[in-house]
Amino acid sequence: MFGHYFLLFNPRNWILFKASYRHSQRDPEEYEVNEESFPQGEGTALGELHSLRKLDQAERTRHRAEALLQLTPVEQFSFGASYGTTQDGYQESGCIWLGYNQCYGLLKDISYNYTFELTYTPRGDWSLYAEYTREKYNYRQRSRQRVPPTATAPVNDSPNNDWESNRRDLVDTWAVGWDGNASDKVILSTFYSLSVAKSQIHTRALGDPSLPRFLVTTARDYPDTSNRWHQVVASLRFPLKGGFTPKFEYRYEKYDRMDFQLVNVAEYLTLDPSSATAIYLGVGADVPRYNAHIVAASLEYRF
Repeated sequence: MFGHYFLLFNPRNWILFKASYRHSQRDPEEYEVNEESFPQGEGTALGELHSLRKLDQAERTRHRAEALLQLTPVEQFSFGASYGTTQDGYQESGCIWLGYNQCYGLLKDISYNYTFELTYTPRGDWSLYAEYTREKYNYRQRSRQRVPPTATAPVNDSPNNDWESNRRDLVDTWAVGWDGNASDKVILSTFYSLSVAKSQIHTRALGDPSLPRFLVTTARDYPDTSNRWHQVVASLRFPLKGGFTPKFEYRYEKYDRMDFQLVNVAEYLTLDPSSATAIYLGVGADVPRYNAHIVAASLEYRF
């Protein structure tokens, strides 16, 4: 199922507003639980949870909206603002009714972003600009802690051992720049940008710890993670006759991050020699802190 709505408002040359909304519904006829590969469930001796759904196969309702506003009150100034959101909800029909809809796996995936930009063009051959962007992401998922039966104890597979995790990612990006002719034969472009990201993961037990055989005793919030990325770029272009334009560019980048997942794994590899036979994707995919100076030269030809 799919629906699309679009609005365009342009009453004057100096104002433009656009907005759109899309709705889509994914409703698979049958869900494959992969029991032929994992007859006793994935990673446990217990069978797969009945309402567990993989996010790429589960029923999904998606709402996506976008809006753009552009203002040019005078020739030298222009202002732009944009907003967008995508909101995904999963598993609405694959849930068990326990007085409320009980689903497992990814339940919500919601993102928001908005941007403001201002451009000042006092002359036709150069301009200044500044912009700010905020991105926000929210994810919610639910699972259950379970213990298979043993020779002395029965199976412990109860909704009282369900837990839920909420993750929130926030990214702020600032940028300023200058673009234009430094002289009759040189075009100069410069900009600086700073991107700051922060991630929070809040986890809580959904059951009653006073009931017997309660397992989720270690549910707690994870440490925050964060990173910063600075960029400074300056480029010179020299337009020549015949469509050729040599370009020289200097770029400085500085990246820093704080991530408990990667730090703890690195410490574990040092303390436990037996882990040398294991493969940790987090370590292999890590981008460590760095400072980089990059110089580049290119030749452009237009015909």
